[in-house]
Amino acid sequence: MPYAAANFEDCVTQTLGAVTGTSTGTLLTASGTANAKGAWANVGTATRPFETIHVFIGASSAAADYVIDIGISDGTNSFAIAEDLRLSALKGAGDLFLAYTLPIRIPQATVTARIAASIASATLRIVIVGSSSSLLSVGGFSKCEALYGAATSRGITIDPGATANTKGAWVQINAGLASYETMDALIVGIGPNNDIARTTASTGLLDIGFGTTGNQYVAIGNILWGFTTTSDTPFPNVIGPIPVSVPTGTAIWARTQSTNNSAGDRTLDLGLWGLRA
Repeated sequence: MPYAAANFEDCVTQTLGAVTGTSTGTLLTASGTANAKGAWANVGTATRPFETIHVFIGASSAAADYVIDIGISDGTNSFAIAEDLRLSALKGAGDLFLAYTLPIRIPQATVTARIAASIASATLRIVIVGSSSSLLSVGGFSKCEALYGAATSRGITIDPGATANTKGAWVQINAGLASYETMDALIVGIGPNNDIARTTASTGLLDIGFGTTGNQYVAIGNILWGFTTTSDTPFPNVIGPIPVSVPTGTAIWARTQSTNNSAGDRTLDLGLWGLRA
């Protein structure tokens, strides 16, 4: 569990990365190779420890999928404390802005960020607001760890299947936490799975589960999501943090159902993150 933090009455905030002269955020540039991380960029220096950070990302330069790491620097190297936060801006440059609230602790240090994108050298902008306390004055977690693979700068494909309003097959997201890992909350992200030409508006219900093949059980059930034919991006994009105890050594799964059962038009992609104590 997170440790005790300063009294909430003493909570202060600090904004890092805002570029007020042009009303935007700090520029992050992806690698010249698609789906590879670019260089770490300095977002700003925390003048006191944060127990929560609020990450604002957007203003993409290209229609692409993006993943973002947040790190802290020792002056020589950066170490990721939030991994592969997901943003899908496939409809066009600047198409989507997202906010992640992460109850993770950042020491008094330089905060950095880097991105990968499905298009080489694409850029994003970032602003981070740090809070010196978190809700209920509980201290922040140590890390927001990606529990999915983001090799193509997007999440894992989840297909509701050919039968409307019936759960599709479970899809494994993660093989299981190591015995030394403790996670007490999950964050879910959903994206369009590279489909930006939806022919039918739809709604769906998403489950996150644990267990072995054939013996999965629902841990977080029936999260409501939906598409329109205008945005083609599922909403809500970011769900959580949701407090839930994540067992060690047990696979993590997802499945969904939808009102849309049209092949090629019904899938979404899923990112999943765990908050590590």
